[in-house]
Amino acid sequence: MKKKWGRRPEKLFGTVKLNSQINRLFTGIIIIYTLVLGFVMFYSAQRSMNEYAIQSGEGMLVSIGSNINNSFEQVSTMSKMIMFSDEIMEYLREEGETKYSVSYTAIRKIYSITNQFSRVKSVFIFKKDGSYINIIDKDTTVNPEVLQDDAWKEAIAEKAGGYLIQINGNGLFGLQSGKPVITFLRMIYDPETQKEMGIIAVNYTTAFLENILQDLQLSNQELAILSTDGEFLCGQRNVLQTDFPEAKQNGEFSYVKDKNLVCSYVVPDTPIRLIFLQKISAQAYYKGQTWIMIITGAVLAILCFMIIRFYISVWITRPIEKLVAAMKQVEQGWLHRVSVETHTTEIRNLKDSYNQMLIQVNKLIEELVEQEKAAQQAKLDVMLEQLNPHFLYNTLETIGYMSLESPREEIYEAVESLGEFYRYFLNRGEDTVPLKTEIATVEAYLKIQKYRYGEILDEEYEIEPGCWDCLVPKLILQPLVENSLYHGIRPKGEKGKIIIRAERQDALVVLTVYDTGIGMTPEKLEKLRQPDGRGFGLRKTLERLKTIYGQEKTYEINSEEGVFCEIKLFVPFEKDREHVQSNDNG
Repeated sequence: MKKKWGRRPEKLFGTVKLNSQINRLFTGIIIIYTLVLGFVMFYSAQRSMNEYAIQSGEGMLVSIGSNINNSFEQVSTMSKMIMFSDEIMEYLREEGETKYSVSYTAIRKIYSITNQFSRVKSVFIFKKDGSYINIIDKDTTVNPEVLQDDAWKEAIAEKAGGYLIQINGNGLFGLQSGKPVITFLRMIYDPETQKEMGIIAVNYTTAFLENILQDLQLSNQELAILSTDGEFLCGQRNVLQTDFPEAKQNGEFSYVKDKNLVCSYVVPDTPIRLIFLQKISAQAYYKGQTWIMIITGAVLAILCFMIIRFYISVWITRPIEKLVAAMKQVEQGWLHRVSVETHTTEIRNLKDSYNQMLIQVNKLIEELVEQEKAAQQAKLDVMLEQLNPHFLYNTLETIGYMSLESPREEIYEAVESLGEFYRYFLNRGEDTVPLKTEIATVEAYLKIQKYRYGEILDEEYEIEPGCWDCLVPKLILQPLVENSLYHGIRPKGEKGKIIIRAERQDALVVLTVYDTGIGMTPEKLEKLRQPDGRGFGLRKTLERLKTIYGQEKTYEINSEEGVFCEIKLFVPFEKDREHVQSNDNG
């Protein structure tokens, strides 16, 4: 049998001319290709339809989620109108037993605002001592055990003024009918002291969710709205009775199983989950376009194979072998052009294209070197630009606080100090400045900070005489001083000291920023030394210094927890040319 099967290729190709062999070979390839193409096209059509169905289903759920969040934004607006009203503020500020007139006025205010909105089931205003006022219908109940437990307030406090959505207030509220309510919760802060004053709770029925679903035109589709705990809110309840157990699971997922689409989507920042089911018709998979694509692909394949056969058998094989032999002589490093005699235009073009490619490759190598240098400079510019708004934001925040508490004269002096800082910062638009200019920048910065925090620190400058006019990168010390102030001295809670030194060491200038703050633990110190260490101003300053000079050691950090933190920068010594020139002229 093996001998018989071994002779079959010889019978097929042994006594047949080469052109016939190529024809038979390509005929077999075309048949196999057409079968494979048909399988791939049908599979691709099914996969594309599934992906399209998933994208459409997910898109619809995201759109519904956006509508739900828009509704909550309206509730947020209503809650702000209530909580910032003078009547509610007066009620919350009332200590001890609240006067009836104050409570009555506050309740009337709540009624006047909620009458402008629909679907409101009840509104509660809770004081910190647990007492509250409300507008409520007879169906709403309050669980006193949950109310007395402070645990329900913790999640609201974590939102720091933002709103929290819960189902039934996590057990605080309920309806005698047994239907769920959607609870909107928000912490109320005193606008003047920013201290917690109480909590507003707004209960909505699920009717507004039903209105959103009514606007949808669902065909062969089923949609239900649940809580993330699996409680049914509204929609088509039979979604939970399908043969797809995944629909009862929490989380987000999308898949197609047995020509059925199942999508689950959790509305962001809410305990609401949407479940969507859709039957995908088999006709959607196999349309007439699929057959047209298969036939067109087969015809194009036959044409391509015929063209390839012609060039392979007559014009390409031998010239390419010559060209490949010549290409093997190319050595590594600088690429040399090949020189091979050709007799056809195609092979000649291939050779010329290859030689042109070698020229372009060598040119690209040179361009890449230049681009790498430009990229390093661009990265430096970006980091410098990121530092500017960082300081400006903090400075404007300082002046903003002063505008609430300080006299006009001090605000004017703070703004003037900010102007002095930017006059130094924008000096000549250069990347490097004399050290004395950088020191003046730090002095202006600390002057501004003292307006805000008072005399919480003393600063000292220990600058060697020969270092005042050396050039340093612009804005290299201010971020370090800012880090010492905010992360060293202020957290310590007592008056501290910042010492700025500059000394000459051979061909370097060592710039030191020393503070008597809280210091850093060895773990924090090691984390800061990592490439992805945190600390915006400090981290970017150290990266910037390394990018500018490229030397192995550009900084050194020493610290003892609770005692001090010391950062040293190593900058190549370079005198300010204008200063030297002016001294020579003098």
